[in-house]
Amino acid sequence: MPTTQHLWPRALAHVNKFHGHFDDEPVSPSQASDAPTGPLPLPAIPEQVHLERRDQLSLVVSQNVLVQSFEGWGTSLAWWASFAGQQNMNVQTNLLDAFFNVNSGLGFNIVRYNIGAGARQDELQYYGNYRAMPAWQAASNVAMDPTADIGQLNILRGAMARGVNIIEAFANSPPPWMTISGSSMGQPDGSDNLSPARYAEYANYMARAVQWLNSQGVPVRTVAAMNEPSAGWWLQHKDSNKSQEGCAINRANHNGIYQAMSLALQRFGSTTVISAADENSLTAASDSLKLMGNFPRVQQINIHGYFATIDFDTNLVNEFRARVGNRRLWMSEFGLPGQDMTSGIALALSIVRDLVQLRVQAWVYWQALDEGDEWGLINAPLASTHFENGLPQIGKQYWVIAQFCKHIRPGWSIVGTTATADLRTVAAVPPNRSSLVIVVVNKGSNDGFISLDGSAHVPTQGFVSGWRTSFSEDYVQIGSVRHEGGKLNVQVPALSVTTYQYLV
Repeated sequence: MPTTQHLWPRALAHVNKFHGHFDDEPVSPSQASDAPTGPLPLPAIPEQVHLERRDQLSLVVSQNVLVQSFEGWGTSLAWWASFAGQQNMNVQTNLLDAFFNVNSGLGFNIVRYNIGAGARQDELQYYGNYRAMPAWQAASNVAMDPTADIGQLNILRGAMARGVNIIEAFANSPPPWMTISGSSMGQPDGSDNLSPARYAEYANYMARAVQWLNSQGVPVRTVAAMNEPSAGWWLQHKDSNKSQEGCAINRANHNGIYQAMSLALQRFGSTTVISAADENSLTAASDSLKLMGNFPRVQQINIHGYFATIDFDTNLVNEFRARVGNRRLWMSEFGLPGQDMTSGIALALSIVRDLVQLRVQAWVYWQALDEGDEWGLINAPLASTHFENGLPQIGKQYWVIAQFCKHIRPGWSIVGTTATADLRTVAAVPPNRSSLVIVVVNKGSNDGFISLDGSAHVPTQGFVSGWRTSFSEDYVQIGSVRHEGGKLNVQVPALSVTTYQYLV
């Protein structure tokens, strides 16, 4: 992720951009029924609707496939897993279930495992808590120690036991002894911190880590050797508790990294392929792809979602997608501050934008657990005392992402929908077409009235179930109601995220 001092002001602007109308009081959401049995009614459209006060949408789900086979949802394991995996088993179990258990938690099936760089002892005080991940090789004259970060390994194994089946290894920086500045923070001026003369050595370091993980039954599918390399904010500075691992690599030098990584993986006989280049914005990613050579092992493009607006520029998306070609495309990192519904709506809009406009095949959150400035799906100080009595307070971001990941599952296809300026939508169907899921994000200040039309996928009558997150609801099941041939009228409260699931 970008360093806090660069990201925080822009993140606030990013959130506020979605909500320029917050002077109005939001309409109170419908309350969930306490009835213990039987289908519960979903709110229907009244006979007369005052359109000047409300938003209306005829939501038609088409058969146009945007993403043929969505791979799933996930999180990075840096930095939180290094902490969590060193806690007692009750704490580990609670966190693992919250994020990876498909029944009681979010059901994430993807993790990004961090190959740490570590920090010099004289600079450790300048890194944020757990932001200097233990290095696999602490110095050039010592052997590699894959268990140096036993905490992250413990969480990785626990996540795999709960169904994680796609694993990417990534690094934020080479270890300090390999860099130009001797620091894993970066250069004092933010310039390249890895000499081209050491690309092969760094690639060998990464390939050896991947080989060890594979030998331990961890199937590393992709490896990413760079993280936001063109951003310009990886600085070696002395701001206490603000730094993190990062390494600038100029776009003109990316091909050297891809070449070195390709040769190193081949030398180890690895089937792991390469992800590129984890740039921090769509523009940066497109500019980097423009310069990328032909490397058969680069089979996945990763992009980060920071600093994006609610809609991408269509021309830029088309240009970027053309450069991606037939490679997989992931939103490999996104996060934002805030545990209230304002941030929840911003998160939901980002997910919809990435699935519908970018057509990404996987969506990965940055820090599932975080302690700073209300980041994370769960936010709490990374200290054991905060977890001894169960999970800390869970914020709205957790419940909002549940609206998506608990219903749009790996292997499903993302299909086309209609939307308005305030009512953003995404829909998905499983391979056997036994269900249809529609997620509606109402970012407006007024209720939205929607005529759902899923008849292209649900030709007969049946039931639709609903779940909602709003100011007063946290992933609450709001009931079920009969539909006629996929058609149904519903009402969605202001500033809410609602999921409708048809059973065919």
